[in-house]
Amino acid sequence: MLRRTVDTTAVRDQVRLADKQLLVGLRFGVIRHLAESRAATELVDRTDDPFVRCSFRTVHGWALALSAHYDEALLTTQALLHDATEHRVDLSLPYALAVHAVALAGLRRLDEAIETVDLSLHESKRLNDVTGVLNAYAIRVRLLLQAGEVAEACATEPPPSVKGIQPSIAGEALGSRALALATISRVDEARKLAGAASAQTQGVEAAALHDAVTAVCAIKVRGPDVVGTCEALLKRALDRGALDFLVTAYRANPGLLSVLLSSSSIRDEALFVVRRARDEALLASLGLSTSAIVDPVATLSAREQEVYALVCEGLSNAEIGRRLFIAESTVKAHTHRLYEKLGVRSRTALLLNAAQRTYPIPPDTLPSAGAGAGPATTPNSDPLA
Repeated sequence: MLRRTVDTTAVRDQVRLADKQLLVGLRFGVIRHLAESRAATELVDRTDDPFVRCSFRTVHGWALALSAHYDEALLTTQALLHDATEHRVDLSLPYALAVHAVALAGLRRLDEAIETVDLSLHESKRLNDVTGVLNAYAIRVRLLLQAGEVAEACATEPPPSVKGIQPSIAGEALGSRALALATISRVDEARKLAGAASAQTQGVEAAALHDAVTAVCAIKVRGPDVVGTCEALLKRALDRGALDFLVTAYRANPGLLSVLLSSSSIRDEALFVVRRARDEALLASLGLSTSAIVDPVATLSAREQEVYALVCEGLSNAEIGRRLFIAESTVKAHTHRLYEKLGVRSRTALLLNAAQRTYPIPPDTLPSAGAGAGPATTPNSDPLA
């Protein structure tokens, strides 16, 4: 439909098309066409209309920031701010500053981010842009959450409700406050606000914030399916391309990150997001590291490492006990903890797991159906039980 309204052979129209495609996706709950938008960045400076350039860079920068491509978003908003200032496209300034603030926060430059969103608020008031004022409020609340200023985020007064506000930004503001309330354990209020945000708009911001609030509330009340709720948050954030709200949620609620990383089904994806957001220090504060997450063997205690190595050599529990001067029952207990930490259910599976690594296991130590192998086992059984 959009392609029929533009001349795709004209540079200006190609940029406008990329702008509108992204914007439609944002309004209907998912960031699409980011690849096309990236391609269009090569054409932007060939467009002689500063309004077209600024509009494109605003939407493109916002999509990049929401997708947690913070470095790209920062470069885009720097160009946007320069263009809008030089050519007096004042109407773009509040939104350029707001997106710039989100990119800075994503890169953990939080003091600069808060100063920048305050400038966005100032410019919005100067231009009497009520939508810009609400946009700055929503972003400021999330930046305060990331900075650990939860009480300040909750105490920040929202601007008065007025006509003419874009539904997507109104929903984002409600959802941002809901996330702040959830973080401070005001669960019922948070859920009510998040529901109101989703009812107001189909925009990606309100939808992603609703998922974040749902997950944080589940953690606060220790709901029956905390892990499943948090897994759904990550999967939907990836599907929507709205990872920034996930980053905000787990920075304000580190317990959320712990749950995400405890799930074997989404652990790798969670780690990818953490590294994109440069949150390795947050991992360390939780007693985690990239190597420990990628390689469960790194989480083993010194004694468990010893038992693991000897199991991989093909020794029996009795032989391991004699080697380490501990009781056979103690070896058995260590072995079962190895199963739990490595996600296997039997000695056979443990040996196969080790064989898939670069661990040097002699082939003849692997259990087989031949002589000396003992009775065959099923995946759910443990020959040592």
